[in-house]
Amino acid sequence: MDADQITFGIKDVIGICLGLISIFGFLYAIKRSSEKSEEKYMSLDSDFKAFKNNVNERFMHGKNSKKANIEEIMNAMQKNKEEVDKKESQIYTRISELKQEQQDAHEKLWVKLDSVENMQRAMSTSLAELTGYLKAKRES
Repeated sequence: MDADQITFGIKDVIGICLGLISIFGFLYAIKRSSEKSEEKYMSLDSDFKAFKNNVNERFMHGKNSKKANIEEIMNAMQKNKEEVDKKESQIYTRISELKQEQQDAHEKLWVKLDSVENMQRAMSTSLAELTGYLKAKRES
């Protein structure tokens, strides 16, 4: 069979046309399916990027708030330490003042005790002299 002897009938032409239409339809369906898949992929990709940005933003916010909380705690601890140091120095100052006052009071008390002791000696001496005088007067 030569190429110029090949003849096609109406059935063959219709079959070939239907075959070509089917092939083109199948290719169009594949192309359209690919476009839909690509659209869905792009939509999912944009959603994923938005989600990722949101998560990163929340993570950074959480990290920054954690850092801010730690800094706030450290500042509060520093303030408390300064207040405690200030109060401690006031307490030690007051203790030193009280020690000095107590020492002064002890010294004054010792001076008074010495004067009382001197008065007691003087009274004892006077009493002894008086007793002696009275005994001498009785004997005479």
